[in-house]
Amino acid sequence: MRHKADIIIKNITPSVGIPDGDVTLHCEGLMPLKLEEDSLHFCGSTSMIEGASTHKLVAHIPHIPTSNEVFIMQDGRKSNTYHFAIPKCIANILHNVGNPAVSNHNDVFATFSGTKGQITPASVFRITNNSDKLPIISGLMNATSLLVGKDDYLYISSRYNGSIYRSDFNGSYEVFSQGMGEAFGMAMDSNGHLYVGDRTGSIFKVNHSGNAEFFTALPSSVVGYHLAIDSKDRLYVTVPLDIGENIIYRISPSGDVEEFVKDLSEYNGIAVNSEDTVFVVESNRGYGSVLKIDPETGEKTRSISGEKIVGLCFNKSDDLYIATFSELFFVKKEEYTKD
Repeated sequence: MRHKADIIIKNITPSVGIPDGDVTLHCEGLMPLKLEEDSLHFCGSTSMIEGASTHKLVAHIPHIPTSNEVFIMQDGRKSNTYHFAIPKCIANILHNVGNPAVSNHNDVFATFSGTKGQITPASVFRITNNSDKLPIISGLMNATSLLVGKDDYLYISSRYNGSIYRSDFNGSYEVFSQGMGEAFGMAMDSNGHLYVGDRTGSIFKVNHSGNAEFFTALPSSVVGYHLAIDSKDRLYVTVPLDIGENIIYRISPSGDVEEFVKDLSEYNGIAVNSEDTVFVVESNRGYGSVLKIDPETGEKTRSISGEKIVGLCFNKSDDLYIATFSELFFVKKEEYTKD
């Protein structure tokens, strides 16, 4: 017979999280009054318990994890050890405001965007498979969102001057298109046409020659637009608002706009994987997440926990890169798809 003070960690949700994210431990045998400040040992350090019941315990992931082991000490007894996935940080000292981008060779690109009008020593970095962070572009004001196109060029939007720049992977760049207001967020369809969000209230469609035309109108956002596109060339756009309901819009190839998701959470970076499942950055009452959304039903599942997330992108294997304001994390597909 199991001792009444024995405790078992059955599951942790979400199954993946970056430092400072919140998680829920689902347990058997919890005795909240027996828990102390140092009872929860989470990935190499003790974590403050935010709340506990007889079956659940809520806590935050330590800022500097040193292992992936989680256990609880209660009334002098130790629980089982549960292994929790914390993604690898592959770059820091960044300033991301939109989605990062990844090449077919898994080189990842991230920005140091700066405040509006700020000249930064480097605008865009390339992070290699060995986690080397190489500055490849400087002098480009307020690099905002990034996209690797079907032509194997890197596209960079600038919210400062409404221009889109096109660069090779070594940093030689040129103006590709301009005149798109506060350009913020990009996606490319199956024909190689580029969609650019102007956060003052417009979506533009840009052809292969860089000629832009108005595509559709959306509400404005003081925060920014974030774009993604699926295999059916349906465009998803988040229009984050500080107050009131936030909407994820879905736009058909012909420009018809529908409300895909609508609630009080704030949505930022958005991406679509190879199965057309939508992943979006959510901020809800101070808690940050990456949500997985079924494209047909709109059903949402909390997939990854984390604070200050702004963007994300997939590689060809559906591994995930997550950008916070200052860091870049790598998540293997088998980690975030774990049941």
